Amino acid sequence: MGVTGLVHRRSDTEFLWISAVTARHSRNIQVRPQIAMVIFDSTVQETAAEALYLEATADQLAEDELANAITTYCARSQALGNRRWTAADVLEPSRLRLYRATVTARSVLGPGDQRVPLARGLS
Repeated sequence: MGVTGLVHRRSDTEFLWISAVTARHSRNIQVRPQIAMVIFDSTVQETAAEALYLEATADQLAEDELANAITTYCARSQALGNRRWTAADVLEPSRLRLYRATVTARSVLGPGDQRVPLARGLS
C-alpha cells in the first residue's frame, strides 16, 4: 500500500502529484497502474463526513507530456503557498517524477455503507 500527500486536481478526470520513483506507491504503479483514491473532509465530525471514492489508472508522465502538466501542478502548488516546480525538478537526475491518475469510476457511500456509483464529473 502507498499513500501520497499533495495531489492536485487537473480536471474532472485527472489528478497530478509528484513523488520519488523509489517510493513504494511509485514502484507499485509500475507493476499495477490501477489505483484507488478517497477524498474527504477530515475537519468534520466522523458521523458528518462524506467521501468521494475514485478508481483510476496511474502513470508516470513522459518527458514530452511534462510542459503543460508541470505548469498546472506548479500553479496549484504555489496557490497553496508551496514552491515553484519546473520540468527539471521531475527529470533525471532528480529522484522525483510527476504522476497522473486518470479517473475510471466514481462513487459515494450510500445506505448501509454501500458504494453508489456516480455517472457525472467531480464538479
